[in-house]
Amino acid sequence: MRIMKDIGLAILDNSGVVSDDHHITLARVNKTLDYFSKKPVGKEFIGRTFAPSLFEFYKNNFPDLDAEKCVGIHHGLLDGMPMPEPLPGAIDAIKSLYSAGLSLCIFSSHPAYKLIEEHKSFGSFDFFTFIIGDADKSDPKRLNDLILLFKLPRDKIMYIGDTTIDARLAKMTGINFYAIQSDYQSYSQLVEVIPKDKIFKSLKEIADSLLHSL
Repeated sequence: MRIMKDIGLAILDNSGVVSDDHHITLARVNKTLDYFSKKPVGKEFIGRTFAPSLFEFYKNNFPDLDAEKCVGIHHGLLDGMPMPEPLPGAIDAIKSLYSAGLSLCIFSSHPAYKLIEEHKSFGSFDFFTFIIGDADKSDPKRLNDLILLFKLPRDKIMYIGDTTIDARLAKMTGINFYAIQSDYQSYSQLVEVIPKDKIFKSLKEIADSLLHSL
């Protein structure tokens, strides 16, 4: 499918779109659970139980635990984890979109300082107008505030994510949404709320489709 022409702003989720960090997220969840002497969970658990925020993830799935304390432990583990690698083709796709004149932003629930560290290590930091972290994706206000800064019609803005939560957030703000299949949620989960022709295999595939239509 060709993506519509005249997109002026692309807002990217980070995990599963640019960064290959599912295994790191899973390790942090299991280390947090180990602190409370809970059994570890498997790879598929994250996708089945995904939530708009880390607090809701722990609150919904482990109601006997103190969700706020879980979040604190989870975030505290960040500095002890290896830096993730970018997904294949992702950085080239970012460079291509930037060179074509699109404004680019990162909008993620991960801590902002870690997102900045990642993109500096990837060599992609300078391509983004804003890198927004610590986002609660159940509330559209913060994304809406970001959108308003660009003074663009909403049909000229696209949000690229990898979960049904990202899709719902884009819908709440009235902007275009395109999904990437990642380790966070399966194709069968995505297609429940996202049209098949808006689901892609990678950021590079989306960039190629968009640039072909320009």
